[in-house]
Amino acid sequence: MKKSKSKLPLVIGVIGVVAVSGLGYYVAQAPRPAQQTETHAAEKQDKKPADVRVLTPKYDKGDLKLDSKKVTVTPGEDPKVQAVNGYLAQLTMLPKGAVLKACQISDGVATLDFSNEFETTYGTEDEQTILKGILTTMGQFPEVKQVKLTVGGRTLETLGNVDLTLPQDVIH
Repeated sequence: MKKSKSKLPLVIGVIGVVAVSGLGYYVAQAPRPAQQTETHAAEKQDKKPADVRVLTPKYDKGDLKLDSKKVTVTPGEDPKVQAVNGYLAQLTMLPKGAVLKACQISDGVATLDFSNEFETTYGTEDEQTILKGILTTMGQFPEVKQVKLTVGGRTLETLGNVDLTLPQDVIH
C-alpha cells in the first residue's frame, strides 16, 4: 500500500502537466476574433471606392447616343442604384421623385424596383430614352445579363409599346 500512495502525487502531477499543456496548445491555436476584425477593417480601408459609368442621353440627327462619365460610388450606396439614378436624374421627361429604390440580382437577372412616380405615360421617344439608358447602364455590370422592371414590388408590364413582362437583355 505504501508504494501506491507514493505514486499518487506523481500521477496527479503528470495529469496536471498534460492538462495545462493541452490547454496552452488550445489557446495558442484558437482564432482571435479581434485580429480577424482588424484584418478585415484594414482590407476595407485599402479597398478603393468603385467607379461606375453614368450615362447622359444625347440625340444626334434623331438617333439616341449615350455619353458616359465615370463617377465614384458613394460609400454605402449600391453602385447599380447610383448608376441608374444618375442617369434618371438627367431625364426631363420623368416626374419628380421617379427613382430606382432597390436592385436585387438572381441568376443574372437584375430586378430594379422603382418608386411609384416612375409609372406614368411617356412618349415613344421618351420610352426609348428611358429603357435604352437603363439597359445600357446595367450592361456595365458583368453579373447582370437581363433586367426586370418593377414599381413598388410589382412587375411593370409595359413601357409604352415595349412589353416588359419578360426580363430585357442588357445592352453592352
